[in-house]
Amino acid sequence: SGDWQTVGGTFLMVWACNLPWLNPKTQMAPSARFSDGCADVLYIQRAPRFSMLRSFLDMSSGQHVNAEWCEYEKVSAFELVPVPRTPKQPGYVAVDGEKWPLATTRA
Repeated sequence: SGDWQTVGGTFLMVWACNLPWLNPKTQMAPSARFSDGCADVLYIQRAPRFSMLRSFLDMSSGQHVNAEWCEYEKVSAFELVPVPRTPKQPGYVAVDGEKWPLATTRA
């Protein structure tokens, strides 16, 4: 419908992909298609560490997206508004492997 959906809270990880594979062994967003004009956004807010680790050891299958703790959305646009955790450890944002400013980013 074109309305923005807001997801707030604390995030362990957030990825936005337009290709399924990050590298030959990591199928991060299995439903991503370069030509569909969308981004596939995956995010994790809470997850049992052992379960998350077990899934991430087999990233080539793409099955991590089926875990109950992994949210997967296909979107036409998104906005990331990072909130610093603490002044000494504000958090980390990377875009295409490069450190990115801790600032609002819209894509």
